Amino acid sequence: MPRIIVERNIEVPMRDGCVLRADLFRPDTPEKLPVLLNRTPYNKAMPMVYGGTLDALRAAEAGYNVMVQDCRGRFASAGVWNCFTDEARDGYDTIEWAARQNWADGNVGTYGASYMGATQWLAATSTPPSLKAMAPSITASDYHDGWTYQGGAFALFFNVSWTMAALAPARLLRERADNPAVVGELGMVMTSLDSMREKMNFMPLNQFPMFRAGAPFFFDWLAHPAYDDYWRDLSIEEHHAAINVPALNIGGWYDIFQGGTIRNYSGMRSRGGSDAARAGQRLIIGPWNHAVPFQNLVGAVDFGFRSSRCRSTSTASRSDFSTSGSKAKPAPTRNRRCEFS
Repeated sequence: MPRIIVERNIEVPMRDGCVLRADLFRPDTPEKLPVLLNRTPYNKAMPMVYGGTLDALRAAEAGYNVMVQDCRGRFASAGVWNCFTDEARDGYDTIEWAARQNWADGNVGTYGASYMGATQWLAATSTPPSLKAMAPSITASDYHDGWTYQGGAFALFFNVSWTMAALAPARLLRERADNPAVVGELGMVMTSLDSMREKMNFMPLNQFPMFRAGAPFFFDWLAHPAYDDYWRDLSIEEHHAAINVPALNIGGWYDIFQGGTIRNYSGMRSRGGSDAARAGQRLIIGPWNHAVPFQNLVGAVDFGFRSSRCRSTSTASRSDFSTSGSKAKPAPTRNRRCEFS
């Protein structure tokens, strides 16, 4: 078993000078190896992030450099986070930076679930030359219908609960020392977490009493109820023809983004930007909801222990680094084999 080097907060410069930070897990070897990249808004130091979808240490033991990066404006990274809108550029810059490092062989694959699937697809729309494969799971194909809106209706519970619990607090906490004005909103958000359902009764929504400082993009979503250029620029479906790499698409029958997982698979099969991309799409759907790692209990139904241990031999490397001469072994996921009763 090789010795694993863990480097924290390595600095990755973006084209505009903003510095994003990542943790790197790599084998202690002079050999140049492929990179597996996960870009997250949820804190790269969280075990769910660096070990929930792919075990970074085990992947490094198998011969990969694994990078887990905080998105712009999140946790260790500089800048201001704007949900969705910076991920294509920042993803491209990060992929190409990683490919040029002296520990990399020039080949990069991406992985991750939910928004960490969105960071993959959005980066792929900009066609970074060093991106060779993706493994997006439980994620969407359109950030208008199927994420912030459902059938034309604003997805109130999802948008408020996600923003309140997972998005706004981090920005408010990091800015409170330099901007006393955010302290009041931080207090309102934190005291509302246990009663968020009551907050959802507020009308009109465009005057919602929080998120102005912590998540101003919430009001951008409200300002664009129809599918217009704001959403079109971000849509993965609109850009399938520009994406030229294979992907392992993983979804759940009970996942909120199930439809998007299937549309990405079918859209890339028919309209992908290269023969390799069209032929290299794979799809796994199991009895899962929106959770990482996958659980066997969905609502009142228990699908059995083996459903929570679904393991696929396919990973971000599956589609595949071998075509470009990489010597790395297939990286282990938390899933290797699917067996259902």
